[in-house]
Amino acid sequence: MSVERLFLGWDAPVTAKAQEFLLPQQLSGSVDLEKELIVVPTRQAGRRLRETLALHCAKQNAALLSPHVVTPTFFLLSENEPVNVA
Repeated sequence: MSVERLFLGWDAPVTAKAQEFLLPQQLSGSVDLEKELIVVPTRQAGRRLRETLALHCAKQNAALLSPHVVTPTFFLLSENEPVNVA
């Protein structure tokens, strides 16, 4: 598995650019992004990205299987370490 790093540009909000990259223009049925891992700088950024993806799918009457959105600390946690959740 290789890592792909992309530059989406500065000409629009990053959530809109990510949505354009991740989702096809015309959606039909459902969109499965469950196998994707997206790293964002903060949890708030992750919520905004998921919201943008969900709203775009809802406008086109498509179901969304959300990607795994994590912050960089995800890579620092060990499997046995408990995770605090609100």
